[in-house]
Order: sequence, then C-alpha cells, then structure tokens
Amino acid sequence: MIDAIRNLMERETAGDPISGVKWTGKTTEKIAWQMKRLGIVVSRNTVGRLWWIPLLAGECFERW
Repeated sequence: MIDAIRNLMERETAGDPISGVKWTGKTTEKIAWQMKRLGIVVSRNTVGRLWWIPLLAGECFERW
C-alpha cells in the first residue's frame, strides 16, 4: 500500500533540491479516491497515517 501511495505521488510531489524537503498539494482524500480506483480501498485517515512512514525511512516530506 505504501508503494502504491509513492507511485501516485511521484508526479505530484515538488521539492527543494538543496534541502531535500518535499511537499504536495494533494489531499489525503484525493489520494484515497485514486487508490480506490486502483482497487485498494483505504480511508483518507489511513492515507494520512501511512504518509508519515517515509519519514521513518529517512525521507523528508511536508504537506501544504
């Protein structure tokens, strides 16, 4: 599921090349809707919780 979120966000993520900070304007509701279209039923709350997991892997993300 995390890989599916990463794949969806690949083209929707912007960032600062110097600091490495990344961000997106896409809401968790929109991500959940797109995942449902892929056959993965997940709530926007779950997407929000999973969004922070990349932080544990050393990636740096912020949300608008």
